[in-house]
Amino acid sequence: MDLVGDRLNDVYLRGVEEFLDYAFKKTGRRGEIRCPCVKCSNTYSATREVVGTHLKVYGIIRNYTFWYHHGERVGESESNLESVQQSEDEPSNEMHDILRDLYPEFCGQDTNDMDTDIFACDIHKEEPNEEANKFYRLLRDFEQPLYQGHLLDEVGQWRQAMLYGSSTISSS
Repeated sequence: MDLVGDRLNDVYLRGVEEFLDYAFKKTGRRGEIRCPCVKCSNTYSATREVVGTHLKVYGIIRNYTFWYHHGERVGESESNLESVQQSEDEPSNEMHDILRDLYPEFCGQDTNDMDTDIFACDIHKEEPNEEANKFYRLLRDFEQPLYQGHLLDEVGQWRQAMLYGSSTISSS
């Protein structure tokens, strides 16, 4: 089936509803998912109604068959939701498939849900080692002025003024 030309086909419309059921079950915890329509290209989030309308009006991204933005994981068994086969005139994105298989932790996490870690695909979190903690402490200490009016304090104020447009630079 041509996913762009046959958007009014009953099979396509049922597929849209099944996709929305799947995506909201997997990642729609905040009532929104990324919109995989041609216009939004998984860049913007929207409600079920808006995503459904976009998929019917604009169609789905042509090669978006592995729904990594919508909760599908590498190795997940194929379901009838994914039964649409890629036509022979469409080249597959082999490089994308290889990278997705090599780095599965970067696929499938809903970045709209801020209650979860953006790359939380069963990655073991560990505390920084002693050397890293020392480095982080040095960075925090560097941000603190030695004392008011110290040259580094003025450099810090100048840096802040340049970065943020602040006018707190004291003239000495």
